[in-house]
Amino acid sequence: MKKLILIIIAFSCLVSCSSQTKDAEYYTKLGRTNCGKGNYLQGMQNYAKAIEIDSNYIAAYVDRALWRWRYKDYNGSIMDWKKVLSLKPEHRLALNNLGIVYESTGDLDSALIYYNKCIEIDSLAIGSYYNRANIYFAQGKLELAINDYKKNIDTDTLTTAISFYMCDINKLELGDSVNGKIDIQNAREFDSLIESKMIKHVQHLKILRRIYFLNIEEASTL
Repeated sequence: MKKLILIIIAFSCLVSCSSQTKDAEYYTKLGRTNCGKGNYLQGMQNYAKAIEIDSNYIAAYVDRALWRWRYKDYNGSIMDWKKVLSLKPEHRLALNNLGIVYESTGDLDSALIYYNKCIEIDSLAIGSYYNRANIYFAQGKLELAINDYKKNIDTDTLTTAISFYMCDINKLELGDSVNGKIDIQNAREFDSLIESKMIKHVQHLKILRRIYFLNIEEASTL
């Protein structure tokens, strides 16, 4: 009987110790695993549990914001990124990704605000320069777009080929076919398949541009 009691006590201690290790980090990792496997609802429950344990655990909000964006819950993603900024106002990933989420919703003006904030905090925020260039292109601000694409080229980032290609697209729209040809040649040197890879991206930006100017026209009639 004493042995049985000791076993029960020992088992209870193990369960207790095990439950204590299931902290916010544990549930955040579990949420990431479940979302990665396509178990989105279960993953969201895991993140909610992590936040319940520690409402200031930034990693849980960051992870959940990313998955919400992937699953097109843009409002939820925006809420999480803004929570991150309330905890850490100069969180560069949150600023940049808020821009990405707003861009996904077609709200280019809000996207631009957050890309600008990210660049103000970190002048080498290359991802934000590239993303801001796309917004400028969608807004028809081609000279500004070219300037930001060039900043990616000058810093030799992974988007060098894309930036050269987008410089070409912008310059062609401005009527500068000579310099545009130089940029497309440079783009091909970095990636010979760049043109086929970028067709959908450019189409997407042009659709955003049409929507953007349609919204401006509608707003002006109100």
